[in-house]
Amino acid sequence: MPPRKDRPVTFELPKLETPADAVKTAAAIVEAVASGDLTPSEADDLSQLVDCYVRAVETTDILERLESLEGERLK
Repeated sequence: MPPRKDRPVTFELPKLETPADAVKTAAAIVEAVASGDLTPSEADDLSQLVDCYVRAVETTDILERLESLEGERLK
């Protein structure tokens, strides 16, 4: 396996508890790029991570709603 070429990023993301929190996180990432604390490529990597979190939460929410609807239908 080739050695890693990236490095750990020292950046404290705002807490993500809901998809709506992603807006604050995206704003923090943009601010960090503007101030020079993150490179644009680091920001892109972090943004992809936030997007993955949002999609996972949304998918979980959809599955829970679907299971609830199917449960009601079977009653």
